[in-house]
Amino acid sequence: MIIQEKDISVVIGFKDWGVERLLISVKSILSSFGELEGEVIVSDYGSVVDSNVKNLVEDLGAKYVYTETDGKWSRSRALNAGFAESQGRVLVSTDADMLFSPSAMETIGRRVLSDPGEALVLQCRDLPKKYDSVGILAAGMDWDAFERSSTLRPRWGMGGMMAVSRATFLLLRGFDERMEIYGGEDMDFAQRVRWSGRRLSWISDDTVRMFHMWHQPTRTETSKTLEGRQAIEFNRRVVLEDKSIIRNVVKWVHKPADAKPIASVVISTKDRAEYISDSINSVLAQTVEDIEVIVIDDGSTDGTANVVQSFKDHRVKYHFREGAGIASARNYAASISLADFTVIHDDDDLMFPDRIENHFASLEAGVAGTYGGWIDFDHSTGEVISSNPGKKFSLEALLFSGKVFAHATLMVRTELIRQVGYDFRLRSGSDYNLAIRLARSGAVLVHTNHFHLIRRLHERQVTHLDTAVQKASARLISTLGMQSIRPGKQRVLRTEFSKAPGVAVTGDSDPAALILPYLPDHLVARRLELHLEKGSQLPARLSDRDGFKYVSTQDVLNRGPIEIEATLDDASWDDIVALRGAEISFTIVYAKRRADFIVEYPQITDQMLPVLHRLIVGDEEPGKGTMRLICIGSSDLFPDTVPDANSHYRSASKNESVDAISFILSDGENVKLKLSQLGIDPIGVYIELQRPKLNEQGQYNWKEAVSLVS
Repeated sequence: MIIQEKDISVVIGFKDWGVERLLISVKSILSSFGELEGEVIVSDYGSVVDSNVKNLVEDLGAKYVYTETDGKWSRSRALNAGFAESQGRVLVSTDADMLFSPSAMETIGRRVLSDPGEALVLQCRDLPKKYDSVGILAAGMDWDAFERSSTLRPRWGMGGMMAVSRATFLLLRGFDERMEIYGGEDMDFAQRVRWSGRRLSWISDDTVRMFHMWHQPTRTETSKTLEGRQAIEFNRRVVLEDKSIIRNVVKWVHKPADAKPIASVVISTKDRAEYISDSINSVLAQTVEDIEVIVIDDGSTDGTANVVQSFKDHRVKYHFREGAGIASARNYAASISLADFTVIHDDDDLMFPDRIENHFASLEAGVAGTYGGWIDFDHSTGEVISSNPGKKFSLEALLFSGKVFAHATLMVRTELIRQVGYDFRLRSGSDYNLAIRLARSGAVLVHTNHFHLIRRLHERQVTHLDTAVQKASARLISTLGMQSIRPGKQRVLRTEFSKAPGVAVTGDSDPAALILPYLPDHLVARRLELHLEKGSQLPARLSDRDGFKYVSTQDVLNRGPIEIEATLDDASWDDIVALRGAEISFTIVYAKRRADFIVEYPQITDQMLPVLHRLIVGDEEPGKGTMRLICIGSSDLFPDTVPDANSHYRSASKNESVDAISFILSDGENVKLKLSQLGIDPIGVYIELQRPKLNEQGQYNWKEAVSLVS
């Protein structure tokens, strides 16, 4: 979006205090722009006192922005709310108790306009008690008197004013909106300005002055409350411990209209209509919503276009090109990307939902990109083939080790891809070639210590279809990469890096459990617990589903809050994306591979769970040469009398009566024939077949039974 530009915008955060001080401050700023076109924005973050502030501010020629809140003050959010309405190429934050000398903002603005890579802070001068708002109005703007009587504040803080280019503010995504009350938000923002490569300078100019009007301190009062102390301590930890450069990643509430997406997810595809829907859905289901998804179709003829264009999400952008190869497609994507960072994704794989969030959490000073681990699974069965945590990135690791990182786990600065580029002359291995050239260029890539990718293995992969070419390309690229390394050194490095350990990754102890909830729909059944609030707008596609259950309760006698319990059974990736789009949070509370069910997945209601539990932890039964068949469902699905039942429980509630029945079968007995003999129709019934587990003593134990595939 094109913003009608001004030279400079100054934002003042405000709430219910010192209206006279505020007006004096606004007047001083408006008088300090000189020949620059400037604006002052008073961002009122939740005032409840009717003090006619809006009219008073607008009568001075400033802009007034009001944000309704839950009562909590946040200087960070107040400033961001003001900057969201700003038009300046230079953005200045300050407070409602600051006075600026007549040419201050003109000098500040011109300096940043001339060098957008510089950010400015200004040392504050504290005025004595006689110069409160009343004293200043009585004495007039006597700048010489202010200079003589003021005390120079130490530079250990940020002073109360910071000026940055608009581009810098947008890159960093403003002040950290997690921070409440006040304290530390200036220092945190200044740190991130430096970490992003900008130069932070204190202004030393006799014509530029900032004076603090005297008033009773408010921080002391705030720190007396438990909530205030906790907020100040949280802010302190953010400043000291959070080294990430970019904030408000999951959601930037007060985002300017001209802000770019935080990341461009690039998918290059050709003839993958069968898989690409899962790939795109896993991107749209990210915890980070402010993204664009660029799909470059490299000459598909199989209906891929129809699949991609069926997505009605404005973030999905489809581009068809005549086939020129994956390297050329990715270079083209870099040329049209809007975001400063590019996330690489493949057309047949799935992302973990927190992948992009984890990318940015690890993006620190001097880092060009971040990457993570990946888990390979079999497309037909959902079984884990291999778990690959990845290794520390370096040129030596790329040349002399294996499985350092998968290209589709990478996020890197878009400009770096434009500068280095994929080698379109390579039929295969352009991603490996890019990684080596990135390492040679000095680019620093760091591991996030998370898995990023659920990689689908199937018969139509390049690995299967073009193995010879892929291996030959890898050997050629490695050979070229090692040209500058002496043969003796190569032998030493090969020995050293052949033993390079993998990176410690969250969830590596049980990769099968980690990927289970996020496998393609044909492999897994999920139950979601929806975190609904009063007024939540459930997507229409979900509200009429049989698997959707919704209970609303309230303690009317004590006027308690409305508590909502909602679940969605057999939730698909489309459902998950719809919930993300509706900004409804959820938890996947149950996931099971469909192959572990004998019949198509039915919902397992809360009423079924207790009786299922009683069956599984019930009496142990003779094990060798036997299996146990468990059937659970509404009582009306079973005959009144079931012969041969080993156990039969019934659980009744107000709305539902459930039967849970188990039978002992001979190992290998035909299950479907047995059900038919018993008069049980498998449709709508949860059915599980179990074999006892052999323990260390050579005994068969039903309490640790193994579920079987029918």
